[in-house]
Amino acid sequence: MIRKALRYLKIIVFITPISAFAMKCYWRRTCQGRAWKAEFPNEPAIEIRRFLKIFVQAFALPSSEYLQFNPNDRVLDVYRPLLNCMGADSLELEYLDEFIKHFYQLSLNQIWHPDLTLGQLYAATHPEKI
Repeated sequence: MIRKALRYLKIIVFITPISAFAMKCYWRRTCQGRAWKAEFPNEPAIEIRRFLKIFVQAFALPSSEYLQFNPNDRVLDVYRPLLNCMGADSLELEYLDEFIKHFYQLSLNQIWHPDLTLGQLYAATHPEKI
C-alpha cells in the first residue's frame, strides 16, 4: 500500500550516508515496539507498524528502521538533523502531510504544533480507536 502511494506521488527517495549519520541517535536504540504498545495498549501492532512505515517513507529513511522511533519523539526532532546535514529542505514534512492525507484523510496542518510527537500524530490519525 505504501508503494502504491509512492507511485501515486511519483517520489524517488535516496538514503545518503549523511542522513544515516544524522539519525545515529535513533538507529542505536533498541526496538521501541514496547513503548508503542504501552502508549496504545488497545491498538493492533499492525496498525502501529503501518503508521511508522508511512512516517519513515515520508522522511526517506530506511524502512527497516521504523521501530526505532518512540511515541514521545517529536516530529521536528527527527526532521532537524536531516535538514541540518543536507543543507536543504527535502520536503519531508510536505511528504508526511501528503501521506497522512492519503492514508488517514487528515491534514497535518489541522494538528500541527512545534512539539507534536509521533504518539500525538498517531492518536490524531486513529481518533475512533483511542
